[in-house]
Amino acid sequence: MDAFESLMTEAWTRLVAHHVPDGPADFAGFLERHPRLLDKRLLMGHYSAARLASDEARRSWLAPDLAPFPTTEPRP
Repeated sequence: MDAFESLMTEAWTRLVAHHVPDGPADFAGFLERHPRLLDKRLLMGHYSAARLASDEARRSWLAPDLAPFPTTEPRP
């Protein structure tokens, strides 16, 4: 896996992690409850196309430049 694929994987994982406390425990049910996570354009709400296409994105993790990821902190 190159750095760009790693960035995309980590970004998607962070978005999934945000929704894990909302359950359900099985993955099919989880995706049914959160179908947006399967949208290939999901990261475009957080990253500009220029940032994703940058050389830096191909070398290392970059934080989103359009909107931060939701927190994965425990909810009250």
